[in-house]
Amino acid sequence: MAARSRADVERLLLEGARAGNHIPRLGPEEAAPLSFAQERMWLLDRMLSNVTVYNVPRLLRVRGRVDEAALRSALDVVASRHAAIRTGISLVDDTLVQRVYDDRKIELEVHDLSDSQEAPAEADRLVSELAWRRFDLELDTLVRAALIRMDDHDLLLLVSHHLVSDHGSGSILLDELSEAYDAACSGRAPVVPELPIQYADFAAWQRDRMSGPRLDEQTDHWCRRLAGIPDRLDLPFDKPRPPAKTYAGAEYRSTLPADLVDGLRALARTRNLSFFPVLLAGFYTLIYRYTGTEDIVVGTPTSGRHHAETEPLIGLFSNTLALRTTVEDELTFSELLDRVRATLLDGIAHQELPFERLVEALNPPRDPSHTPIYQVLFTHDHVSPSLELGGMVVETVPLPTWPVSRVDLAVAARERQDGGLDVAMEYATDLFEEATIERMFGHFATLLENAVADPDRAIGTVHLLTDPERRELLDDRTAPSATTSRPVSTISSPHWLRGPPNGPPSRARGAPSATGNSTSRATGLRTISTSSASGTGCSSASASRGCRRSWSPSSAC
Repeated sequence: MAARSRADVERLLLEGARAGNHIPRLGPEEAAPLSFAQERMWLLDRMLSNVTVYNVPRLLRVRGRVDEAALRSALDVVASRHAAIRTGISLVDDTLVQRVYDDRKIELEVHDLSDSQEAPAEADRLVSELAWRRFDLELDTLVRAALIRMDDHDLLLLVSHHLVSDHGSGSILLDELSEAYDAACSGRAPVVPELPIQYADFAAWQRDRMSGPRLDEQTDHWCRRLAGIPDRLDLPFDKPRPPAKTYAGAEYRSTLPADLVDGLRALARTRNLSFFPVLLAGFYTLIYRYTGTEDIVVGTPTSGRHHAETEPLIGLFSNTLALRTTVEDELTFSELLDRVRATLLDGIAHQELPFERLVEALNPPRDPSHTPIYQVLFTHDHVSPSLELGGMVVETVPLPTWPVSRVDLAVAARERQDGGLDVAMEYATDLFEEATIERMFGHFATLLENAVADPDRAIGTVHLLTDPERRELLDDRTAPSATTSRPVSTISSPHWLRGPPNGPPSRARGAPSATGNSTSRATGLRTISTSSASGTGCSSASASRGCRRSWSPSSAC
């Protein structure tokens, strides 16, 4: 029997959910609880009162002039259909409840910069201010919009709070907004699917379902699966980890070329895999080669929409899986693919347990300097469908600023129409400099190319250095004077292998010691650089140079 792919397992789960366990509607007098994810989001919002972390902005460029009246009408249609948008969170008798307000609408700000000589800079300032303005979770409509008129196009900014939105919700919002706008322009009723339930119905159903034997079964599985994980994963940082996480971040973006992506897809086909496990295995390899930690936990989101009733809804359904895999020097990339496949299928088969309940059950040591269970996250997204608004072409464009990072490092791979792969790396600026993340992307691209060329090569010997790094290393080695050449270590291995800012890195439970395996790991990186420089092995990937401005990899968290 052929091995099942992630898509096969998700399809079977969805079909099983459709066959029974339908989500009932709440009665008119029943109080609506928060879902587990909403409760955690609300608590974090209270704790981080001076930081905007969970806004989900999306900036669209419209090639034409948007009809303001039609846009307001379309926003009203979307808000009237989805009660989550009109929901306020209240604390009643020490219990959090959802309250839906029928009169709440999505606010639309309009700014006309079409005659301004400073339009680009002013637009950047407006977008940054509106995108990261805090929501009041009790009093505000939890989606807002802004229309910015430029000389030859319009910008449309849509901002949701993560408490009522996830990656799937963003697609639903855009689809319904497009249909309702077209309908308003042509004077017809919008054609949209009937909503069998609202988000509050799902939240109440989830609370009921995740109790008793079902909760015990899922919790027991994950507690066994994650028993003894390291307290945290410490990548080689540029700066010492602060005592409390500030969530300050930035984003680096670049692209894997289409020929490399084609090779990765071919490798996936030979292993009877979808594309995602191959990318995820590459990420595990990168983390292993950077840290020497063999026991690695990576977070990855799932849609959480395993019932037909939830498919057309805007709301927070996504869940995060903590995927644990072990990696060793002698393991080949092909063998790692088998491990990653098994880890993924196991996680998907047990994905109902909300991450919030998992944290409660595992009860890891509380440390405000990092997120619990996992500190790195990896996501993959397919090609976004084309979008139109009243016949006008609409495209997603990068935000001028992305000042947050919810984990130490979050990597999102998004497929492109031309066959390439956009890669966005959201990173904590308390820990990393941009140059380090740029270099990390180059190493990721290089190891993927070498994995495609020789998937049966041991991971400990796969080259990481990019072509420019190899050339620079060779130049340093052949320099006639030692006074004009830099130490080999400055190019043969990342600078943090020579020591972090505050001495030796802290060691997680179960991680290699600073004088044990990590020493051999550092030696391994230097060995990679020397073999690369001498011309052995494959050339590095021709990845295009990146920039900081990008779409967000955490909108799916």
